[in-house]
Amino acid sequence: MEIGMNNPNIRTIYVQARQALTALWKRPVRFSLRYKITLPYILLAVLLAIAGTIVITRIVVDSVQGRFVNQLMDTGKLAADRVVELEEEQLATLRVVANTEGIATALKNADTNTLRELLTPIAVNTGSDVIEVLNLEGIALLSLRHRPNGGPFDYEQSRGGDWYTSWPIVQRVLAGETDTIGDKFADLVLDTPWGATFYIAGPIYDYDEMIGVALVGTYVNRLVYDLRAASGAAHVTLYVAEGQPLATTFSLPITLTISSETYTDVLANQEHVKTVPIDVGDTHYVQVLFPFEARHGSDLGVTATALSPGYLVQTNPLNRLSITLMVLTGLVGVLLVGTTISQHITRPVLEIAYASREVAQGNLDQEVNVRTRDEVEELAQAFNEMVAQLRVGEVVKDIFGRAVSPEVRQALLDAVSRGQISLGGEVRTVSILFSDIKSFTRFSERHTANQVLTMLNEFFDAIYPAISEYGGVINKFGGDSTMALFGAPIPQPDHAYRAVKTGLAMLEVVRQLNVRRSKRGEKPIQIGVGINTGDVVVGTVGSEERLEYTAIGDPVNVASRIESLTRQVKEHDLLISQATLDALGAEHDFITKDLGYFTVKGKSSQIHIYAVLGTKQDA
Repeated sequence: MEIGMNNPNIRTIYVQARQALTALWKRPVRFSLRYKITLPYILLAVLLAIAGTIVITRIVVDSVQGRFVNQLMDTGKLAADRVVELEEEQLATLRVVANTEGIATALKNADTNTLRELLTPIAVNTGSDVIEVLNLEGIALLSLRHRPNGGPFDYEQSRGGDWYTSWPIVQRVLAGETDTIGDKFADLVLDTPWGATFYIAGPIYDYDEMIGVALVGTYVNRLVYDLRAASGAAHVTLYVAEGQPLATTFSLPITLTISSETYTDVLANQEHVKTVPIDVGDTHYVQVLFPFEARHGSDLGVTATALSPGYLVQTNPLNRLSITLMVLTGLVGVLLVGTTISQHITRPVLEIAYASREVAQGNLDQEVNVRTRDEVEELAQAFNEMVAQLRVGEVVKDIFGRAVSPEVRQALLDAVSRGQISLGGEVRTVSILFSDIKSFTRFSERHTANQVLTMLNEFFDAIYPAISEYGGVINKFGGDSTMALFGAPIPQPDHAYRAVKTGLAMLEVVRQLNVRRSKRGEKPIQIGVGINTGDVVVGTVGSEERLEYTAIGDPVNVASRIESLTRQVKEHDLLISQATLDALGAEHDFITKDLGYFTVKGKSSQIHIYAVLGTKQDA
């Protein structure tokens, strides 16, 4: 018998073993999800052990003085943040006062009793220190002031007083001033009969007419205690001009004055933090000084938060080994819990994986039923939603949205399938229609969010059929504005005619809408429509998760600018460009009026504008 590789039997066994090892080596390695879940726990244990060691070292090495400075700086920042929050709270209360039904009427009628009945619940509910309503002469028709240390309902009330007209914030509101952030102003008023108060002031309107001033205030003496509670400081002091203390949580009498040079330096160099030591009795404090800034960024004073260096106590050296062992013991328990959880996760994940393979093979009749009350259940719900969207053709909705009629949507599908529409982008001559609700910002300021939303829904429901009727594609709903395309994505030789007909139809449906609004006692709305024609790039933009069909090019911007001219040419609500008029052809049946040339933002040359008054058939 031959022994060695020359033996056929041994050679056969060798070849088979080699083939088996090669196959095993090339076989994809399957790493169980259970281990993928538990492995991060192991890595986390190692990282936490390392981090724990570093933290312990930092605790031992860091000086108490360094931690004290950081804590002191934090108190100053928290106090500054609380000033901003307090101002927002007072602004919210002021808006409630200005917009509460009945207050404007009572103010016009000088009805103090009604004002008291309406404002007292607001003061109690918001916990405001002061709420006041002034007439246009600057005289208080009602002043509600919470008694210091009184109960929630303990408010003093008065009427009259001629000191308000000397306050700058009242003067600015009565003068109708506005700036970049609105018509409301904040200030520290020091010379009130009831003590220094931080006020927010704003106008009260009756429709478009200003009829008075609303004031919401917080006593400065209470404000410093509020800042102390919010910042965690031992004490808070508010300094005003020349470094004089206006209010403090320290027990007086003590000397708190800071130098005028320090006061000026804090306001002039706000990027540099200033600290000042102070001794109160046997206790040594360090104050950090920050500007007291109000609305509009004006500096009204300097806020000082104080801590005693004894606030932090030097800790004894920690037993690193004991802490490390405790951390490791806890992490072992975490690993055991993770292993148990992983077993519950893998079963529903396998169910989702099976359903996913079925969907990949084209079977959309899949739905997974997982009730684990965690992220796996969210994954299952997301999977079910994905399959549901695939069933109803969410691809079309991603590209074209919901702003086209079923007929147009089907035509788009057919055109895409035949290759007549390029979704990647192409140059196309189109007509672009822009519309916008005039005075929408003012409407929004004087109505609640629900009222604004109801009006917009009713408005869009009215204009949608007008656009859809002439084959327009609503490209964007942007707040109160609408952009529609004609001539893309489906070619329309008469796109300019369709756009102008749509503009006239929109004006008509808005007129009918205003009839209904008038019957309900609501103010009518007015829109402006601008149309331009030109060559643009149309196609889809966006990401893999969300696509949008849109038009890009200068004619789009010009259309928007033409719409904005309707605020300048107030007697005409539908304006078109020379390019659109040329696209209509000489035989169009529209009645137009030549308005001449206009300069619009972003264009060096003037644009020839025409107003569309109607059709010759309707004349």
